[in-house]
Amino acid sequence: MKKLLFISILAIFAVLSSCKKDEDVDARLAFVGTWAGTQTLAIPSLTLSETFDVNFAISVSSDDSKKILLTSDGEILKATVSGSTYTYDKYTYTTDDGSGNTMTVEMQGTGTISGNKINETGTVRLYYMGAEFPGTWSSSLTKQ
Repeated sequence: MKKLLFISILAIFAVLSSCKKDEDVDARLAFVGTWAGTQTLAIPSLTLSETFDVNFAISVSSDDSKKILLTSDGEILKATVSGSTYTYDKYTYTTDDGSGNTMTVEMQGTGTISGNKINETGTVRLYYMGAEFPGTWSSSLTKQ
């Protein structure tokens, strides 16, 4: 009898341990969709403070299981998702001011989702004519 009980317990343990845990839910899926809102950019040393409308389409990256792609006006930014937060890859944009001077903008930041809202914050650095102008940016987005 003890042998049968032992074999039964062993069989139950084997069945339970062979069951595969349900796949973890992909945290990136919470961010997927179309988002709209406002973004504020401030560069104090230039007395610059602007707020403007922004729209993003967010999708999952097929190249990296932790990345999302944020697309706006033809620009694609990448971010790494961890739970309910994402961290932007450093974004660099270089342009000419029309007078032959190069201007480079670097941006970094994070976003956090709560329900159908994303709040983002980050830093910006503008490099122009040999000078560096640091600043901040923030966004408030709502899922459409």
